[in-house]
Amino acid sequence: MNKSELISSENGMAAKFLGENDIDLFIEIVENSPNFIAVIRDYKYTFINPAGIRLLRCNSTDQIIGRKLLDTVAPEYQTSV
Repeated sequence: MNKSELISSENGMAAKFLGENDIDLFIEIVENSPNFIAVIRDYKYTFINPAGIRLLRCNSTDQIIGRKLLDTVAPEYQTSV
């Protein structure tokens, strides 16, 4: 995620509430978080951080962006999502 993506994308809702300096800090926190962070819109991934990519055993965002959330949830838990 870069600053222009955060500001201009559908995922950029938070940017409307952040100051210029806070945007860089927000990006750094999300990108470096050891926790899975993703944005889901219309039940599809539109953003995922590196920890999420590792957890889903993907090599890049290209393998997950646009996929349905339920594609990454075990069948026995899909009714809970």
